[in-house]
Amino acid sequence: MRHSLVIPLILSFSVVAIAAPKEIADFYSESKALSADLKASSKKELKIKKLKELEASFKKTREEYQKQNPEEGSEAEQKVNVLYYTFEPLFDFTAKKTWDDKACIKLKFDVSKDEEKPTPEQEEALKWVKILCD
Repeated sequence: MRHSLVIPLILSFSVVAIAAPKEIADFYSESKALSADLKASSKKELKIKKLKELEASFKKTREEYQKQNPEEGSEAEQKVNVLYYTFEPLFDFTAKKTWDDKACIKLKFDVSKDEEKPTPEQEEALKWVKILCD
């Protein structure tokens, strides 16, 4: 009887240990899914909620990467971090009480860094700028 309980416990711990953190493609998919319903929405609270969900997902994954390899980040972790830091001005923006045109222009600049051709990370974040500010 005791052995029948031990084996499933060992297997369940093994599965948990093997689970890999999200990768960059997962975040693009998650971002697209969370933003899909917001394009037509004018509800600021809903937009903030969805962006906070994305931020929480980023933070959880970044912690998982850190636990997995505290010494040096993998290429996958670095890609996730670049996307997170590109989105960081958006996460900060949601704390503001007013979202006027001037704040939106600054947010767009903070995300794009005024580059001629935005990176894929910047393009994804700029989609959210459009959702938040339109």
